[in-house]
Amino acid sequence: MYLKSITLKNFRNYDHLQFEPKRGLNVLLGKNAQGKTNLLEALNILASSKSFRVRREEDLIMWGCDHAEIKADFINTHNEERSLIIRWALNPITHNWDRRILINNQIIKRLGDFLGEIPLVLFVPGDLALIQGAPELRRRLLDVLLCKIYQKYYTCLVNFQKVLRQYNKFLHDAIKNGTIENCIEGSDRGYLEIWNKQLIKYGSQIIYCRLIVMVYLEPVVSQVYAQLSEAKQDVLKLKYVSSLNNFGLKSIGKSIKSALLEQSTEVNGQLGSNLNIDELIQENVLGEIEKVYAEALCRNLHSKNLGHSFITTGPHRDDFGIDSFGYNLKIFGSQGQHRSTALALRLAEAKFMSLAAGEESIILLDDCFSELDRSRSKLLLSYLSGLGQVFLTAANTLEFSEPFTYSPDFGFFKVSAGQIEPVSHT
Repeated sequence: MYLKSITLKNFRNYDHLQFEPKRGLNVLLGKNAQGKTNLLEALNILASSKSFRVRREEDLIMWGCDHAEIKADFINTHNEERSLIIRWALNPITHNWDRRILINNQIIKRLGDFLGEIPLVLFVPGDLALIQGAPELRRRLLDVLLCKIYQKYYTCLVNFQKVLRQYNKFLHDAIKNGTIENCIEGSDRGYLEIWNKQLIKYGSQIIYCRLIVMVYLEPVVSQVYAQLSEAKQDVLKLKYVSSLNNFGLKSIGKSIKSALLEQSTEVNGQLGSNLNIDELIQENVLGEIEKVYAEALCRNLHSKNLGHSFITTGPHRDDFGIDSFGYNLKIFGSQGQHRSTALALRLAEAKFMSLAAGEESIILLDDCFSELDRSRSKLLLSYLSGLGQVFLTAANTLEFSEPFTYSPDFGFFKVSAGQIEPVSHT
């Protein structure tokens, strides 16, 4: 899939922009605060409905305006055109911003029906936190990716979060009222059993889907990292770190990998040429995860430390680690290794989405060269040449290799004061 054209009205510093990019690599060059990242932000909103920079939607609207719009036309592999529109309008009565999403001029009411329409992946400098930061950032990577490619996961995640909030409130009230012991061992334990069943049902499905993603991502992340760092072999290993019985879950993860290898055809050392999560989920494996989860939940509820009044076991507490030659990359890796690994994660995410959607993913790279040396920059550019449509921002002129210079799918654009103009790159 590729972006044919995009129109921005009153969005950030763009009062009116009509932009037609190339189908391959598009370099957006300009000084700071000219609108390079704003364009990537608009594209990412079309794929996720949310900004990666601000929480308040009013911050997206040009100052003094009462409406804004992002409109884009995409072309898929079957040469079919797909139109996406996101509009904001200031409600004169409530003074709130009303948002409307349209696909092919049809209003979308549920976010779950919108996610995944456009296979798109974004890298920003802040993605270093995927390696260096808190577990919730890595969980979010897995959750957002799965929500985009598997609608059932989105529904499951929403239900799990709802049950978890209700369960934690129930525990909080029981501890506050001094009735927690009666809930765990006494006549009121039926309430907890109801919550337990719901948590185990949704939580086990979340963990299962994440383990599937990890099996697919690991070889791709390792291969991409090896290419970006000129390593002679794949050097990265991903491991799911669970708040459940990690030993039991580790053996389940191995059985999942074996099952996927049997069901998938390896292509260039990577799993599968297509991806259908429904076909990969096996009831007996799901049952094993539910059993491990039930045991962990029982331990949590009978813990003497339950005074904190919330559940500390489950997918909402899980993480994944990255090892390089057996060492924890977060602790022992250099800044350059962290940046290359974060890039590899995003590029592997794009491959995974392409596999699930049957469409080439659109890749957005914001200021990705700022901390890469010239050698790694050239390796990254070489890797990007084999992908689909890419948007890359830079503050300084880059040295491009010959394949880009004369390719008709290569575009070089100057961004200045909310205007984008093509410039010669020869």
